[in-house]
Amino acid sequence: MIVEIKNEDLEKALKEIAYKENVSVDKLVEDLLTFNLDHSLATLAMKRIEFVLVNEIIPAVTNTQLNALAARHQITNMHADILEDEERAFAIAKEATDLAYRSIFEEEGEEDEESN
Repeated sequence: MIVEIKNEDLEKALKEIAYKENVSVDKLVEDLLTFNLDHSLATLAMKRIEFVLVNEIIPAVTNTQLNALAARHQITNMHADILEDEERAFAIAKEATDLAYRSIFEEEGEEDEESN
């Protein structure tokens, strides 16, 4: 393939760099084009990985975490329901909510504080 460089400043710069690197201008341009192509392919691969992460992996992990939150919350609330002491049952239910928020969002029941 023949590449024609029409910009005189670019041509001059390529010749100077090739001279300093002790390679031909053709070899320098070939290396630059190869690097650019490799970089473009790597960027495309990273975009594909980003797409899979954002659209498939993160939603699946989030769903799993939310299911774990719901299960832990429900089990602890079931334990609270069998207690005869209403205050103790409420304290366990609140702790279940706080524990779930800490484990999923690393926050201590922020939504509970907002609702009070």
